Amino acid sequence: MNLASNCSPESLLEIAAAALPEDDLRQLSIERLGNRLPALVGPGAAHLTEPQYWSSLKLEFRLLVCTDDKKYAALRKQLEGFGKHADKAVVAAIATTMASVVGAFASVLASFVAILLIAFLKLGKEAFCGAETLDLKAA
Repeated sequence: MNLASNCSPESLLEIAAAALPEDDLRQLSIERLGNRLPALVGPGAAHLTEPQYWSSLKLEFRLLVCTDDKKYAALRKQLEGFGKHADKAVVAAIATTMASVVGAFASVLASFVAILLIAFLKLGKEAFCGAETLDLKAA
């Protein structure tokens, strides 16, 4: 799966900006941005000290891009069918597929999927798949 040919960091930043302030996208690490996911999932999740939604999303995203796990075989096939500049379609497909697994709405996950894709594009597959935390800036 070659996500790099379908997405550009600039357009992914625009998608991420839907839920995350632009200043934060430029100043905070992707890991710190991701830790804000519980607060956006719902008011009842804002108290979580362990960012369970973010951890779950990262785990599922890594299953998608770093393994050949059967769980995401259909999604991989779908993503391969997208042409260049299909950023919104790629983000929507991933967020929609992972929403029920993570326990959040796809609309909430979309910005976080976009920042994960930015990290994937910036680091490359091997570095992304080996990284425990994503301590790089989205912008």
